[in-house]
This record gives sequence, structure tokens and C-alpha cells, in this order.
Amino acid sequence: MTLEMKHFRVTEEELDILTLAPVWVVLLVAGADGTITRKERQEAQAIMQKWCDCIDSDSPDLWRDLVENFETNIKGYQMLLPADQDRRNEILSSKISQLNSFLNKLDTAFSERYVSFLRDLAQKVANASGGLFGYRNVQAVELKFIELPMIDFPGQKQDS
Repeated sequence: MTLEMKHFRVTEEELDILTLAPVWVVLLVAGADGTITRKERQEAQAIMQKWCDCIDSDSPDLWRDLVENFETNIKGYQMLLPADQDRRNEILSSKISQLNSFLNKLDTAFSERYVSFLRDLAQKVANASGGLFGYRNVQAVELKFIELPMIDFPGQKQDS
């Protein structure tokens, strides 16, 4: 089945990927060091709420549901994912990379905002539990994922 949103059409599977990718990003970045802190979860929730408040969509309930079910989704995926950190990171990276199969079919402005949102989410979650007052203590293992190198969206090329 294809769902039509304001500026684009997506399948149910693509919609699931769009709505769950922020959860996967948080699990990947926050969990890269082996622990997901309460501060990281709270920061992620706040960022997702801002996204929900500003998204230009005819289906804002989709994003609100994600925010409201965030903690449940995090806990559910934590239970499903393997304990082995490398394997978990590999699975989450693979899930996030599924965006590559359809981002270029969506409205370009939406796709650019969405990828920027995911990268901002990754950056702020990585900073959330860091050093002095939570600033400037992104761990090396988090740096590896912070720019979400598994997303290859032409409108959002990363600096090399």
C-alpha cells in the first residue's frame, strides 16, 4: 500500500523506516559507548518534539506518536538488539541505511530537512552526557557515527 503525504508518497515500509530512524539513530549514537543515559534519552525526546512541532506534514500525528512512544521504542529495540556492541552497531547502521533506498524519491526540501534533523539528533545526543555541563565530550566511538555516514543523500553531502 502507498500512503500519500503532503509532498510525497511512501509505502508503509518506507513510512516505518522514516518514523523509526530517529530511534535507531539514538540507539546507535547513545549506545556506541555501551550505555544509553537518561540525559541522552531526554535530549533525544526534546529534539524529536521540536521536529514534531515544526514538521510541514499533513500527517503530524505520525511524528507525535513517535515522540509519545519514544521510550517504549527505545526499550523495545534495546531488548531485541544483540548485546555485542559491534554487532548491534552493524544492525543499526544497516537499518538507518535503508533510508537510501527512497530518500531521493521524496520531496527534496523534506528529505534535506529530515537528514539534517537526524544528524542534529545524533550530534546533540552525543553531546548530552559529555564533560563539563554536558559539552565537548563526545567519545571517539560516538564520533564514528555522529555524521551518520551510512546515509548517502545527494542533497546532504558531508564534508570530506
